[in-house]
Amino acid sequence: MIDKIPKHLPIKIKVKKPEKLKDEKNEEWLGELEVEVTNTGTKPIYFLQIFIDLSDVFASNGLNIAFPIEYGRGELISLSEPVRSDDVPVLPGGVIVLKVPAVDVDGWNRGRAKGELTNPKKVEFFFHYINFGDGTGFVGTGGKPLPDRKERGANSNCAGGDNAGEVASAADPPRYC
Repeated sequence: MIDKIPKHLPIKIKVKKPEKLKDEKNEEWLGELEVEVTNTGTKPIYFLQIFIDLSDVFASNGLNIAFPIEYGRGELISLSEPVRSDDVPVLPGGVIVLKVPAVDVDGWNRGRAKGELTNPKKVEFFFHYINFGDGTGFVGTGGKPLPDRKERGANSNCAGGDNAGEVASAADPPRYC
């Protein structure tokens, strides 16, 4: 297991029962994988997405195999989505356990049974998104803060001129020039 979660993010991950992940003969490892996530910050987390990347396993189309693990209502991937009373946050100091969705485990097992996929030698964990429910969060493998206030001046290379104050989110990503 390789933890590639940026250290400045307010989460800490730990694989429960890592021996199941390391056992090369364990064909059920993906369905048994449990990732414990601790909120080490001061804000509640309403939505969290992490990717489990099998960097040495490729689908028939040549793309790398990865699986998302998430906490929270999917619509909260947008910072503009309001928190509802039924959204339960991970409070500061709180711990949750995330698993690969059953549909993804089933797809993996079918691919393994057909001989199309091999068990990985390396499993990496990448951060993708946090929404704190207050209009702020982090996005991307580098853990970029959201909202992202872009500062561009008169010498901007982007068409459309000065876009200072532009707000980025996962639903409305920043424009890179």
